[in-house]
Amino acid sequence: RRSATRMLYLHVGQAGNEVGSAFWRLAASEGPPAGRVFDEKGRCRAVFVDTEPKVIHGVAAAIGTSRVHPQCMLAEQSGRG
Repeated sequence: RRSATRMLYLHVGQAGNEVGSAFWRLAASEGPPAGRVFDEKGRCRAVFVDTEPKVIHGVAAAIGTSRVHPQCMLAEQSGRG
């Protein structure tokens, strides 16, 4: 019996989210969602973290908001500047 492997991709900071955005756009364009990359609803198996909400929302817009679960976009500005 083969066990299913689950992966989660974590993208942190502006650079991490920019790389993540490019990765997910490419993954989405390559055909049907793969089980290791996307969940059963076609959403990214990823968490996006940044202190700037604009960065996170830009990633979601680039990938497609239906591909990112709202609870997987973490943005917090407390403690800044």
